[in-house]
Amino acid sequence: MASLDLPLARSRRLDLAPWLLALVLPVVLGAGWEAAVAAGLASGRLLPPPSRIAATLWDLAKSGELSTHVLATLGRVAAGFALGAAGGIAIGAAAGYSRLFRLVVDPSLQGLRAIPSLAWVRCSSSGSGSSRNRRSR
Repeated sequence: MASLDLPLARSRRLDLAPWLLALVLPVVLGAGWEAAVAAGLASGRLLPPPSRIAATLWDLAKSGELSTHVLATLGRVAAGFALGAAGGIAIGAAAGYSRLFRLVVDPSLQGLRAIPSLAWVRCSSSGSGSSRNRRSR
């Protein structure tokens, strides 16, 4: 009977901290990237090391600029969601109301669904007019 208790006890131990296990890979990757930049194997210009990201985050928080940037980003996200939801609801309602509209619009919408969501991120950011995109053009 003792052999049956051992796997149960082991599984309980693993269930206590699944979030700790989930942190192993990101921490190892971050530490590896930090070490690669510190050793000169990577410049850290394109992808800064975690220490530089944390220092910049801390500086922005101390200066009060972080809340400005966070609110601007949340505003853009909310506006994008509102526009997308309004357009989607309008097209969905029209497609549900009119069979002709659905026959005209549905094939194109189904074709757009095949595009991966990460591709849409790049498409939407290229036309956003943010200063980061203006510098890279």
